Amino acid sequence: EAMACGTIPVVSDIAPFRVITEKGRYGVLFPRGNYSALAEKVLDIHRNDIPDLSKTIRDKFICDLSFSSLAKNIEKVYREFVKE
Repeated sequence: EAMACGTIPVVSDIAPFRVITEKGRYGVLFPRGNYSALAEKVLDIHRNDIPDLSKTIRDKFICDLSFSSLAKNIEKVYREFVKE
Protein backbone atom coordinates (compact mmCIF):
# COMPACT_ATOMS: atom_id res chain seq x y z
CA GLU A 1 0.00 0.00 0.00
CA ALA A 2 2.79 2.42 0.82
CA MET A 3 4.45 1.78 -2.52
CA ALA A 4 1.16 2.39 -4.38
CA CYS A 5 1.20 5.91 -2.95
CA GLY A 6 4.90 6.45 -3.62
CA THR A 7 5.65 6.32 0.08
CA ILE A 8 8.94 4.76 1.09
CA PRO A 9 8.13 1.44 2.78
CA VAL A 10 9.90 1.00 6.11
CA VAL A 11 9.61 -2.68 6.92
CA SER A 12 11.31 -5.40 8.92
CA ASP A 13 13.86 -7.51 7.09
CA ILE A 14 11.81 -10.64 6.46
CA ALA A 15 11.56 -12.68 3.26
CA PRO A 16 8.34 -11.21 1.80
CA PHE A 17 9.52 -7.63 2.35
CA ARG A 18 12.94 -8.41 0.89
CA VAL A 19 11.17 -9.59 -2.28
CA ILE A 20 8.78 -6.63 -2.47
CA THR A 21 11.52 -4.04 -1.88
CA GLU A 22 14.16 -5.95 -3.87
CA LYS A 23 16.37 -6.29 -0.78
CA GLY A 24 15.84 -2.68 0.24
CA ARG A 25 16.37 -1.10 -3.16
CA TYR A 26 12.80 0.23 -3.05
CA GLY A 27 12.44 0.82 0.67
CA VAL A 28 14.07 0.58 4.06
CA LEU A 29 14.69 -2.80 5.65
CA PHE A 30 15.70 -3.12 9.27
CA PRO A 31 16.39 -6.20 11.41
CA ARG A 32 13.21 -7.38 13.08
CA GLY A 33 12.95 -5.94 16.58
CA ASN A 34 15.98 -3.67 16.21
CA TYR A 35 14.49 -0.22 16.72
CA SER A 36 17.87 1.50 16.81
CA ALA A 37 18.61 0.18 13.32
CA LEU A 38 15.14 1.28 12.22
CA ALA A 39 15.78 4.83 13.40
CA GLU A 40 19.27 4.88 11.92
CA LYS A 41 18.12 3.67 8.50
CA VAL A 42 15.21 6.11 8.34
CA LEU A 43 17.47 8.99 9.32
CA ASP A 44 19.93 7.93 6.59
CA ILE A 45 17.39 8.86 3.93
CA HIS A 46 18.47 12.23 2.61
CA ARG A 47 15.61 14.68 2.49
CA ASN A 48 16.53 15.86 -1.01
CA ASP A 49 16.36 12.28 -2.34
CA ILE A 50 12.78 11.67 -1.21
CA PRO A 51 10.95 13.04 -4.29
CA ASP A 52 13.02 10.95 -6.73
CA LEU A 53 12.87 7.88 -4.50
CA SER A 54 9.12 8.31 -4.16
CA LYS A 55 8.68 8.39 -7.94
CA THR A 56 10.94 5.37 -8.38
CA ILE A 57 8.97 3.42 -5.77
CA ARG A 58 5.63 4.34 -7.35
CA ASP A 59 6.93 3.30 -10.79
CA LYS A 60 8.15 -0.01 -9.34
CA PHE A 61 4.72 -0.62 -7.84
CA ILE A 62 2.90 0.10 -11.10
CA CYS A 63 5.29 -2.06 -13.12
CA ASP A 64 5.53 -5.10 -10.84
CA LEU A 65 3.08 -5.03 -7.93
CA SER A 66 -0.17 -3.42 -9.10
CA PHE A 67 -3.28 -5.54 -9.63
CA SER A 68 -3.00 -5.21 -13.41
CA SER A 69 0.66 -6.23 -13.35
CA LEU A 70 -0.04 -9.21 -11.09
CA ALA A 71 -2.97 -10.24 -13.30
CA LYS A 72 -0.76 -10.12 -16.41
CA ASN A 73 1.82 -12.33 -14.69
CA ILE A 74 -0.84 -14.81 -13.55
CA GLU A 75 -2.30 -14.89 -17.06
CA LYS A 76 1.17 -15.51 -18.50
CA VAL A 77 1.74 -18.45 -16.14
CA TYR A 78 -1.73 -19.80 -16.94
CA ARG A 79 -1.15 -19.58 -20.70
CA GLU A 80 2.19 -21.37 -20.32
CA PHE A 81 0.49 -24.10 -18.31
CA VAL A 82 -2.38 -24.50 -20.79
CA LYS A 83 0.09 -24.78 -23.67
CA GLU A 84 1.55 -27.97 -22.28
